Formats: sequence, C-alpha cells, structure tokens
Amino acid sequence: MVCKEFRDRDGYSEHPLDVERRMDGLLRDKGFQNRDVRVVALKGSAKSFHDRQIDVLTVSNEGCDEFHRFFLTGGIDYLMDENAETKVFHIQIAE
Repeated sequence: MVCKEFRDRDGYSEHPLDVERRMDGLLRDKGFQNRDVRVVALKGSAKSFHDRQIDVLTVSNEGCDEFHRFFLTGGIDYLMDENAETKVFHIQIAE
C-alpha cells in the first residue's frame, strides 16, 4: 500500500514512519502476512497524489491467489480518521 503524507490545516504532519508503522499494524491485525506499506512525502500540490486505491493479493488455504482492489472515496487519511466519513468499494479481479 502506498499513501501520501498529510498535513493538517495548522501545519501539523505525523511522521511518515509513524504512519507506516500504524498502517502495518492495522493490516497485521486484519491477518495480512506479506505487507508493504510506504508513505510518500508530500511535495508540491496535495492533488498531485491520489491515495484512493488499495490492492491486496490473498492466498487461500488451497494455494489459489485472489486479487482484491479497494476504492476509498476519501483516501487513506479519511479511512484512518475515526471522525471522518468515507466509503470503501471492493472488487475482486480475476487473474
């Protein structure tokens, strides 16, 4: 998963490594074993980076791969903010 650094209106920005660690923990707690979480530093316009898609490859007990794509209406920052509303849409992609 790749997401961008986010700055509050007051200029506060959580350190990218802290965000990576927190997101990795959330994914680990959901049972994902092979995780790759990266936070991209915000440079230039915030609109130059879109963090509204998460791709997940799962492997069933039978060894079959399943590719899942999640679309987030508000991006990762809304998903992680307990006070913000966002919608998550899911599709399974056949390989």
